[in-house]
Amino acid sequence: DQQPSARKRKLDDAAMPKDFLEPVLYVPGCSNSETVSSILKGKYTAVSWHHGKPLYKKEGLPSEKDNVPVVLYFWDSRDGDKNHGWWFGPKEGGERVWAYNFFNRDHQTVTVPAFGWKVPHDGVLDTMLCITTRSQATDKRNDSTFELRWEFVASADGQDDWQPMSKDMNDALEKRWADGWRGDNGTDTFHVHSNGFTYGIDCYCMVQWNVRTHRRRNIRRGEVRPDVNTMLPKLAEKDAQVESLQSERNSLAEDNKELIAKVKQLETEKNALEKSQADHATQMMLEEAWRMNSQLQTQTCTELHHWDAAFSNIQQALVEACPADHYGDCRRMLKVSITGLQQIRNVDLWKAYDFQKERVRKELERRDGVPTVASALPSRVCKWAHLDTKLNEILLIHGTTKDRIDQIATFGFDERLARESGLYGQG
Repeated sequence: DQQPSARKRKLDDAAMPKDFLEPVLYVPGCSNSETVSSILKGKYTAVSWHHGKPLYKKEGLPSEKDNVPVVLYFWDSRDGDKNHGWWFGPKEGGERVWAYNFFNRDHQTVTVPAFGWKVPHDGVLDTMLCITTRSQATDKRNDSTFELRWEFVASADGQDDWQPMSKDMNDALEKRWADGWRGDNGTDTFHVHSNGFTYGIDCYCMVQWNVRTHRRRNIRRGEVRPDVNTMLPKLAEKDAQVESLQSERNSLAEDNKELIAKVKQLETEKNALEKSQADHATQMMLEEAWRMNSQLQTQTCTELHHWDAAFSNIQQALVEACPADHYGDCRRMLKVSITGLQQIRNVDLWKAYDFQKERVRKELERRDGVPTVASALPSRVCKWAHLDTKLNEILLIHGTTKDRIDQIATFGFDERLARESGLYGQG
């Protein structure tokens, strides 16, 4: 691979500070390229200071793949931001590079970034390239809870029947992987004892064989597998957390129900208060005109608010007034819906009605056996009205068209204009 630009300036190499404790780095290789993985994999030691940070060199002979040395170095921002960062290459500042990382670029940080390496330098992130230090590798070797990664082919025909290795075999291979995945005495092979057997391991071919039976199996280091023994306490902890959250959720649900019920109660009280205020305001408006002797200055028709109690009272009264034994057009009244209410206050018509009522009263006083007339409308529809039962004064329903409303409100009913084809005859 090529580094973005050739850098032929004089390097500012300097001796490392005396107080700098150089770590030994271990590079396991990478997953984006097998060739690059074999080149980078190994143990690195700090050998000098370069651009304000340590420069590491891979120990041992040059890579057998390319017969070139490998160094890990830092380049500052002198050649632009795209060159600023950590690099793997045959030499510092050379044109050929294998990997790049733009983390830990500030002046105070001298440690090599463990994650975030791109292979090649302008490619994608390689998650396998994870650099560890000697102390980290020692911690891994001393830790008996290695992640379960190693698998072997279980089928005799060599098909892809991958099965997890035993815990002690996995730990032995993982320790060897942390040390750079090399064989013994400069070879590619080493031996492992597990479950009373001795196995040979070929690091290069990724093969294991039983020393006694000589049976060979392919091996690989795969994704992390969960260990049942370590997962059970975690699962128990998660179950406890889930149970706690469910209990909390149920408690919140109960509180939510109580709040919803309280809101409904408050809404009901609010609507009742609005209705009572609207009914009272309507009544006072009517009485105020009479009290101030200014009836003639008031409007003939007044729109009632939609929340006025008269809406529901009159609508229910109209439904109840429909005779149970009537069908056809009459049944439509069972689904009546009031869209608006107007209250008529016509002083002239009222005086004329009151005059006729007094005349009828005087005529009935001289008669006996006057029949009683009842209304199908319940009295609550106009509970404020004082009807004189002795005069058979009752509430009636009259149907008309929209264009006749203003005429009736202004001039009253004229029986001469009543239709002969009304639902219940002329009226």
